Formats: sequence, structure tokens, C-alpha cells
Amino acid sequence: MLGKRSADETRQEIQTFLISVGVTGVGFLVFFLLRYAVGRWFPRHPFLGEMITHIAVGFLVAGIIIVALEFNAHRLLHRQVHGFLESVSKNVFQALLERIVPKEIFEEMNDILRGKVIRKNCEYVITFAKHYPDMPRDYFVIRRILTFTVENLLNEPTDFPVRSIYSGSEDLASAAWMGRQYHLKLMVDNQQVEIKKGKNLLVRNGLTVLHHPVHLGSKGSAEVFLQSEEPCRIDASRNSYIQGTPAIGIRVNIHNELPDVIEILSVQMNHPARELMKTTPELGRYVLDRAFLPGQGFEIAWKTLPSVGAKESGSVTPAPGS
Repeated sequence: MLGKRSADETRQEIQTFLISVGVTGVGFLVFFLLRYAVGRWFPRHPFLGEMITHIAVGFLVAGIIIVALEFNAHRLLHRQVHGFLESVSKNVFQALLERIVPKEIFEEMNDILRGKVIRKNCEYVITFAKHYPDMPRDYFVIRRILTFTVENLLNEPTDFPVRSIYSGSEDLASAAWMGRQYHLKLMVDNQQVEIKKGKNLLVRNGLTVLHHPVHLGSKGSAEVFLQSEEPCRIDASRNSYIQGTPAIGIRVNIHNELPDVIEILSVQMNHPARELMKTTPELGRYVLDRAFLPGQGFEIAWKTLPSVGAKESGSVTPAPGS
């Protein structure tokens, strides 16, 4: 692991130390041998003895310098190598792919990979419900419940913004939806959060935006529950859900309370692995256990059915029962 000495590194340090000690020992050996030889063979030449002494001391000093330099060089190399490995591990995609992947694609990938949180176990329960009594008969209500777990990937606290945006193009006045809310309920770890205009519910450029930060501790997680509803024309034929942050696994459950008016045709996952989706149409359940990136999601498609009166007259006039 990075930052820890391996057995090979320890072995190399021991070898360096032994070699250095060996060089020093050779110096002492040469010193004693020469002094012995000079004292025996050249007893009348003290200058030669002094010179040999200095040579031996030079060997000793050289050995000490070798020991110091080898250990310092080894430590410096250890720090440099591990610093390089840490740099590569933190920027592996930048080191390997930046030169071969187009810059624009790489920047998008890099932003996603640097994400601090991930959503898991995303489950949608979507109900096609009858319209409210004061609504026109060519509208119905889509009710949605979304639950998921959000996890902090970092060893430090962070915030995850729970965001839900209503961007429907319906004429709310024609749908008799004026005054009704789209975002109905928000819970975090089974604790209800007040949805209040001007605080966590805003209107921006015609969009209704719910924005609530959820605080996550180091490697922490939270369970999120979100409930909403919106008007929809019966002949709209489709409804889309886009992911704003990465998610692992999406489950969709559809309940059709208008079987005489609407027939669910399909749930299409907007994902390269859409063919791997597990479906149970008779139960209205669709599951794809893959990673979803921002911008991916799913789409529900349906068709309208003629009412009994329309069948008898030969015309097609979709009308939900009230």
C-alpha cells in the first residue's frame, strides 16, 4: 500500500547498510595491515606511517558518507515514487485517457468521476390516477413517489441537494391546476421536511424547483422520500423522468387506475443497456440494475382507449371515468 514500506524495500536498506559497513571495515583492515607492514618493514619511516593513517581515516570517512548518502537517497526515492503513484491514482483517467479521448468528452467524464455522492436503490411508484372533479375530462393526474438512498463517498462531511423540478408544458389554467402544488411531501430518514415557498421551494424561469440540502457525515448515508403529482393530458402519450445526479439501479412500478381509458404500452430506459431491463408487465414492474449518468432516465409510453359511448358511435373520445 502507498506510504508503507514493503519487505523488498526493507531488505534493500539492510543491504545498503551492510555494504557501507563492509567498505568501512575494509578501510580499517587496510589501515591495520599497512601500519603493521610499515612498522615491521619500515620502522625508521614515521612519515609513511602517518600517511597510511590518514589514508585509512579517509576510507572510514568515505564509508560514513556512503552510508548517509545511500540512506538519504533511498528515502528521497521512496517519497518521490509514492508521491508519483498517489498522483497517478488520483488522476488515473487524466493520466491514461486525456491524450486519446476528445477534450470535451474527457471533461464530462472527469466531472462525473469526481462526484462526492451516489444514489442507490432508486424506486419510482407512478400512478395514473383519475382527474380531480374540477378538472377537464381530457386530463388525468400522474402521482409519483420516489425513494432512494444517498451515500457520501468521501471521508469528510458533505451536502447532497435533493432537487425536483417540475417543467411541464401543460396549460395549468386549462387543466384547472392553479393553486395546486406539484411537490407534496419530502422526508429524510423518516423525518418530514417542511416544503415552504421562498425557502426550499422556488419558481425560476417558469420552473417549480424543490431544493433541499441533506447533510451527510463522513461515509454517511440518508434515506430520501419524495412525493409529487402533476396534471397530464390523456393524449400526451408519454412522460419522461431524467436523472440529475448519478444513480445505481432504477426500479419503476406503474399503477394504472384508468384501464378503460389508458393502456400502458412500455417503459423505455434511456440507457445503452436497455435490453437488459427486467420486466413484469402484468405487475407493472420494470428494473434495470445499471449505473445511470446525469441526463439518462426512463420514459413511460401509453395510448388512449375509446370509451364505451365512443365505441358505439364509432368516434374516439378519450374520457376518464369520474
